[in-house]
Amino acid sequence: MSNVKISQLPLQPVVCSTALIPIVQDGTNFSAYACNIAAPAFFDNGGGGSGSVARCGNCNTIDPSANCSTISGGYFNNIQNNSSYATISGGVDNTIGGDSSTISGGDSNTISSYSFTSFIGGGRDNTVSSAYGIVVGGNGGTASGYGSAIVHGGADSGSNTASGDYSFIGGGQSNSATSNYAIIVGGRLNNASSNYSTVGGGYNNTASDPYSTVSGGRSNSASSNYSTVGGGYNNTASSSYSTVSGGYNNTASGFYSTISGGYNNSISGGYGYSFIGGGSSNTVNSNFGAILGGQSNSTYGFDCAMIVGSNIQANRACATFVNNLSIMNIPTSSAGLPAGAVWSNAGVLTIV
Repeated sequence: MSNVKISQLPLQPVVCSTALIPIVQDGTNFSAYACNIAAPAFFDNGGGGSGSVARCGNCNTIDPSANCSTISGGYFNNIQNNSSYATISGGVDNTIGGDSSTISGGDSNTISSYSFTSFIGGGRDNTVSSAYGIVVGGNGGTASGYGSAIVHGGADSGSNTASGDYSFIGGGQSNSATSNYAIIVGGRLNNASSNYSTVGGGYNNTASDPYSTVSGGRSNSASSNYSTVGGGYNNTASSSYSTVSGGYNNTASGFYSTISGGYNNSISGGYGYSFIGGGSSNTVNSNFGAILGGQSNSTYGFDCAMIVGSNIQANRACATFVNNLSIMNIPTSSAGLPAGAVWSNAGVLTIV
């Protein structure tokens, strides 16, 4: 083939070929593979729909009914039929099947059919299969919920999946946000599986009821509406509005109950408004019960029982139990004290 100017190239679809084409421009000789050349005009047949153009790269294709779409470069990229206003900037083996969607680059990324107005920034083997979905990068991420987003898709050993509508995953590995408006910020093997549930990070944590939250830690579970686990290991908040702030192997299964920390503490199910501050092996199995700390304490079913100490078992309701009591700065006169107050009458405790 004789030398031709770039502006004289014929208007035709890009073809995949290893044949070198000699080119002269402004007196300088060039050569290029045929499949790296696109005519400097719009393709109307075979190489794309009306107003579509594949500028450069190797073996890229725009299907006939993909109007006003663009492939800027790369290798074996494809914009499918009915994917108008789509853009692939580069990369290899990327595919768009949705209108007004964009893949910036990367390897083997896919925006599926009818996933309009979606975006993949790069990475490898990422998929958007619903409208308005986003995967910024990473490996193997899948945004399949309407308006779902993944900042980082994951890694070879575990990809992230945002399958709920408007769900979000910030990063990490093997995380799943499987319900509407569910959020996972990061970490590994975390699961937000109910509407508006949230996992902040950590490992193997689960938020499985509406508005439940696990902030971090390992193997923690918030399994009732508005329940919260702040962190720690193997903690469970399993009743409405229950909270475990941290520690190890604690369970808050009473509604509106709270365990601040410690080890192996429990607020039993069916009892509400109770509190354990910390310690070890403490049990509240009554309403409005509280154990400040210590170990091996139990309210023993008595409502409003309060325990301060260790190895104490409550024996009546609405009472406070301690191992030893030391009262400091006891009043020495009853003057001005309300009924029920204690004062020292020449060393003898007296109740007003």
